[in-house]
Amino acid sequence: MSGDLRNAVSAYVRDRLEGESLLREPPNKNLQAVFVVPVYREPVRRVLELLTSLTNIRGDFEVLCVVNNGPDDGTAEFHEARNANALVMHLPLWRNSDAFGSIVRFPESVLKQARDIRSSIPVYLIDKSSKGHELQKGNVGAARDRGLAEAAARFLQLERNGLVIFLDADVLVEDPAYLEKALEIFERDQNLTVVAGGIDYRFDPDVSQSRERLQETEKLKQYLEVRKWELLNDFLQSGKTDILPIDACIGSQVLARVFQAAAFGGWPHSGLGEDTEFGARGACKKYDTLRVNAALRYQHWMGREFDPSVDQVILPFTPDAMSELIRKVSASEHGRALLARLGDISTLLYRSISVR
Repeated sequence: MSGDLRNAVSAYVRDRLEGESLLREPPNKNLQAVFVVPVYREPVRRVLELLTSLTNIRGDFEVLCVVNNGPDDGTAEFHEARNANALVMHLPLWRNSDAFGSIVRFPESVLKQARDIRSSIPVYLIDKSSKGHELQKGNVGAARDRGLAEAAARFLQLERNGLVIFLDADVLVEDPAYLEKALEIFERDQNLTVVAGGIDYRFDPDVSQSRERLQETEKLKQYLEVRKWELLNDFLQSGKTDILPIDACIGSQVLARVFQAAAFGGWPHSGLGEDTEFGARGACKKYDTLRVNAALRYQHWMGREFDPSVDQVILPFTPDAMSELIRKVSASEHGRALLARLGDISTLLYRSISVR
């Protein structure tokens, strides 16, 4: 590592971690990667599902869960988020926190899953949620940046670089060779700084009742059909349409070299387009061989465009009209390429993702 790079990383770490409590547990000397997972108002089951999926990955890594929210603004949303965060922080799985005497009475199945995770992989809690520890700017960009700073500090202790892998809390990593593939990609191209992987989606609403889940799933599917209709009509009328760039950096899964990401300033402290800007800073490249599975559900970032709590209007087209539209679009080479792209749900969600 050059002196300039070390100085830039050290300055970043000092700035981001001033007044913060760092992990006392030293990093494994063979550490290859750090997974950083922002957790905000997530159900316990989602956090456990993600961490359980990581226990199957081969390699030397650790996980930093940044449980976060902003300062108390007196709203019901804030208190709902803090209460949900508190439940996650009471789980008996953190290597740097003894929650075994917690007053929260989790079901035995939850306790067993948490203990299995704790015994399998090192998972650490970064508390940016409880009173006095909140993020000044309560958003996902600031949460990811806090995790990056901790990862950079840990690799500085080892005096060598490594990978940081940012995942959303509602994803699953199903490939045991995921880390091996990531390391190979960065080893093969020494100029790589930031990589975006591919995302598969599963319909997985937050509601538990089977009838509610079915209703919300149907509304999600309807939303995607309306988006497809809009995008195809835009293309037919103008010859172009605003869709997700092929190499887009989506925050659900982003990988980076730790020191280089710290040196260019880390994550913007915003919840709007922060992943796009981070990717631009690091000249992001897309590798679809690195895949995660994300829950497709209603989230606050979908805003006015999709709200399953209210009935949506009837689809503004019939199945026959959609078939005719697809036929017209497929008449051109660019149209056929567009139709292929629309098979990726990320493309249909682009407008929603871009306005988080």
